[in-house]
Parts: sequence; structure tokens; C-alpha cells
Amino acid sequence: MICAAVNPTEGLAKDNYQDNLVKVASIDVSSYPKLDNKTIIEANRRQARNRR
Repeated sequence: MICAAVNPTEGLAKDNYQDNLVKVASIDVSSYPKLDNKTIIEANRRQARNRR
């Protein structure tokens, strides 16, 4: 914990190796359903209910 506080960049990757990563899936933004007020209100109600 002390080492992370003294030198926070030590935990970050210094080299970006994108060539060994595999793309599993791609989702287009237009495929998401549009959110209307009713959906947003229901999501807020569920979130408030789960906080209790």
C-alpha cells in the first residue's frame, strides 16, 4: 500500500501490446434500444429498491 502511494505509476502497463489481444464481440451503438422516460424511471426505482 505504501509503495502504491509513493509510486502510483508502477502498477500501470508501460507498453501497450495490442497485437496479442483478441476481439471477442462488437456491438453497434445503434442496436441498443432507445431509452424513454418510463424506462429510466423504472431503472431508478429498481436501483432505489436495491439500496434498502
